[in-house]
Amino acid sequence: MVRKLFASILAFILVSLLSSPIGAYSADAYVRIYNYTGCELKVYLNGTNYGSVPSSSSANWVPACYGMHKVELYKADWTGTSRYCELSYSYPNADIEIGKNDL
Repeated sequence: MVRKLFASILAFILVSLLSSPIGAYSADAYVRIYNYTGCELKVYLNGTNYGSVPSSSSANWVPACYGMHKVELYKADWTGTSRYCELSYSYPNADIEIGKNDL
């Protein structure tokens, strides 16, 4: 009886330890982009097109996985800028602000 109880507790601990990193990696992380340029910008995250971001004082949320990311922002005439950000388990959201003089 004691052996079964000990084995079940040990199995529970083992399963919870093995599933923690997987659950942490699949958590939601976002890059928040603040566009203060006065015009719409095209967004590329690590070379992948994520559409466009309107000019607004509110944040535009772009989903991303954990790790280092290159965010490229372009105007319609292809003048643009890029920023780097890192998303981690401790800091799942990163803020990027683009002003009028940044392009």
